[in-house]
Amino acid sequence: RLVQSEVISLGPGSSEVITLRTPQLDRGCYSLGPTWMIVSDPFSIFYQRRMIRAASDLIVHPRVTHLPGLPAPRSNLSGDSRTRQRLPYLTPKAVDVREYYPGDSLNRIHWPLTARWQKLMVKEFEIDPSHNVWIILDMEGSVHRGHGQESTEECSVGIAASLVKHFLDRGYAIGLVGYGEPTISLSPDRGSRQLMRALDSLAGVHSTGKVSMVEAINRMERNLGRKELAVLITPSPKEDWVGAAQLLARRGVRLMAVLLDPSTFAGGDNSLLVFSSLVASRIPTFLV
Repeated sequence: RLVQSEVISLGPGSSEVITLRTPQLDRGCYSLGPTWMIVSDPFSIFYQRRMIRAASDLIVHPRVTHLPGLPAPRSNLSGDSRTRQRLPYLTPKAVDVREYYPGDSLNRIHWPLTARWQKLMVKEFEIDPSHNVWIILDMEGSVHRGHGQESTEECSVGIAASLVKHFLDRGYAIGLVGYGEPTISLSPDRGSRQLMRALDSLAGVHSTGKVSMVEAINRMERNLGRKELAVLITPSPKEDWVGAAQLLARRGVRLMAVLLDPSTFAGGDNSLLVFSSLVASRIPTFLV
């Protein structure tokens, strides 16, 4: 919660506009308001206090970094290509409806349901699984190191946000999962609305979860099909999750790993053994 104050002097019948500025805020969700007004004369003989109940929320998104050198996911399966033309629709098959979100294309609006429920409803379309990218973010508290901006938590969240934008800009459908506090679970979708959902979710997540990376992979196994890409972001030096990732690869799931070395943040075990295991398994791995 942000607390700020300003003292001004007003003459009879006069008015003034007050602008309150805040320093740069860390990633997170902040509450603005309510506002208290305290009015008195110079001698505090007459005193009045009033609360303006209007309040609003301020969301500070994680920093997004441009990733020009990251290769686009490819496979040898037909229908997959690095270069795609963006279309106003996904596939001809509509599978669900939901409430309108800013950024949705107008030709996805379901007009009969909109008229019935008196609010904009849009159609959800089935997505080609070869164009799906799942980002699985490790938010287990015991494996993260460091504090503030120099922590593995902040670095992991920033990487996840940057990858979401990177793949969305290239026409992929992005899903995002993170078992932190609160839990993040976004089904694959495209466009600016998905970017805003992901950034809003990442703004408030913290590494206080108790779900390990191997358990997160096992929970996601039934949702990952052949052709889909799973990007694993973790600072975990435990090798057990590498075995779970190898099982996914044998099922035809494409994998990419972003491995943060916790020993370079605030001490602890290094990730060199995990890195070696991933490379030996031919899983593309980026070491941070």
